[in-house]
Amino acid sequence: RRGSWRCLDYYVSQEMSGHGDAIWSSGELVASRILDRRIDVEGLRVLECGAGAALPSIAASRKGARLVVATDAPTPASIFCLSLSAKTHGFEARPLLWGNVLDDEPRFDLVQVADCVYNPEHHASLLHTIKLSLDNDESRALVAFAFHGNAPDEKILGFFSLAENTGLRVHYEGATQMHPTESMKHTC
Repeated sequence: RRGSWRCLDYYVSQEMSGHGDAIWSSGELVASRILDRRIDVEGLRVLECGAGAALPSIAASRKGARLVVATDAPTPASIFCLSLSAKTHGFEARPLLWGNVLDDEPRFDLVQVADCVYNPEHHASLLHTIKLSLDNDESRALVAFAFHGNAPDEKILGFFSLAENTGLRVHYEGATQMHPTESMKHTC
């Protein structure tokens, strides 16, 4: 299925597991902040983990990132949809299981993660991927999330304590209340 949001075409598949076939509010927030340049990606190497429909990657590609690689679970439907968006917007789509890194790619200046911390069981592997994908001490990861109600809020927030325990610096930017997107209403 093809849709548009703020003049960005994206692709999703109803054959997916119910996560990547929804446009999540956190992805919209990150994409909108890139589009209005509150997050400046010009000239950066950008990795998106758990990209789904890849709105943040599309926005990064549009706003001058030097390299954009969107990743998601190595299922045919998710990679197929990412590939369609990648061809339309000029970025690369790759399969990536958290806990691993893209060995053949350079490290990244920015790692984007939008609405991927809702399952505490995956926190350690996601953090491992983030930490090993960052290029240097000036590189950063941007993690936007919402509470989904599937785990206690303190367990979700445990992601950031775990990040600090692995040596990453955590900076809290503030909360923004987002409304569910149309596609989320059927998933949540």
